[in-house]
Amino acid sequence: MGAGLLVRSYWKLTRVNPGFDPAGVLAVQLNLPSLKYDSAQKVVAFYDELQQRLRALPGVSATGLTEEVPLTSWGWTSQFKAQTWPAGHYGSEVAHRATNAGYFAAMHVPLLRGRTFGPEDGLKSPPVVLINQSLADQYFRDQDPVGQRVAFDKIPDSASTWYAIIGVVGDERQTSLGAETKIQFTTDFAQNPGNGMYVVVH
Repeated sequence: MGAGLLVRSYWKLTRVNPGFDPAGVLAVQLNLPSLKYDSAQKVVAFYDELQQRLRALPGVSATGLTEEVPLTSWGWTSQFKAQTWPAGHYGSEVAHRATNAGYFAAMHVPLLRGRTFGPEDGLKSPPVVLINQSLADQYFRDQDPVGQRVAFDKIPDSASTWYAIIGVVGDERQTSLGAETKIQFTTDFAQNPGNGMYVVVH
């Protein structure tokens, strides 16, 4: 009976759509030393040059960056509020990560609405964010989320940062094939650069 249940569970997992295509993808985790890369500009410049060199290698079709790779972790979570929502209405337990536009191409994660990150989104540009399909279905079911502004606070104040939703991307399984997809915000690496990132190469 135990063996039968194990085979049945395995059979079900093999039919779960992870939300990305892992075929031909390599992910390498880097952590730049903060003494040398002590500013956002230096961090962004390093990863930009690294990706340019990788894309020049034979057989490489796409490269990207991500704070968290699928099936490992959902990162940190927070509450959030849309600017158009009434007082007392907010969302909770939303996952966060940072990526760049190349990540979605390298992992074959579909863009469902709006746009992904572009050269117009940088350190000095207005903050932008992407949401996954689960978040759009749960909190923006009767309206278009693109163009909405959100803050990662239950009760935003003068110190809160407001992010414009620019697009909706497909769901990815964050922790395991057996766990449901968590609602998720994805910020632009160029606006939120971190020294520790995964470089994804297809």
